[in-house]
Amino acid sequence: MINKKELLDFKYIDTKLGLQYLNGNEELYFKILKNFVNRYKDLKIELLDDDKLNSTIHTIKGLSATLGMTELTQIATTINETNKQNKLPEFSKNLKFILEELQAKLKDDKPKIILIITDKIIDIDILVELLGDKHDVIVALDKITALEAIEAEEISTILLEVDMIDIYDDIKSKSIPIIFTIDNLEKISNINSIDYITKPFNKKELEKHINN
Repeated sequence: MINKKELLDFKYIDTKLGLQYLNGNEELYFKILKNFVNRYKDLKIELLDDDKLNSTIHTIKGLSATLGMTELTQIATTINETNKQNKLPEFSKNLKFILEELQAKLKDDKPKIILIITDKIIDIDILVELLGDKHDVIVALDKITALEAIEAEEISTILLEVDMIDIYDDIKSKSIPIIFTIDNLEKISNINSIDYITKPFNKKELEKHINN
């Protein structure tokens, strides 16, 4: 999710103004921004007939005003109210800049894929419960399934049960962060430069390790 600093760091969008219209509701603001991108990222202004063009410009004028896209709103208003078609290239250019900036800012705003490697059913239940509401969770009970998941998916983080440490050599070369889940520090005493989290699991601690 975009943090507070990034939220105030847009070049083509006055996010403070947009948030004012939405009573400071950041979650709603992000949703509308993402919908704006999805709706207009493939828009081809030059292919629209006059009726569709006027309707589209009018809709974007209203949306952009609510979202704090002041310059785009001004251009859209000029086109809509005075029918100055010569403003269309400027409109398209500004819209393009806004969409590119939004796509760059929002590109990491998707669920991380967490691979849990363990044969302990109780740990699976707990970890899926703690992580499943925010992340896409994949479970592997053995080395073969784990390696297949790594090849098939864009894994962000691996949670590896320390008792399955024999898998470690096979996956450490995959350039994916590995976090050991442990109940005894002695089990990892011979492994250098590793990250680990101890049982019983804590949601805040898990998220901290995953985000780092």
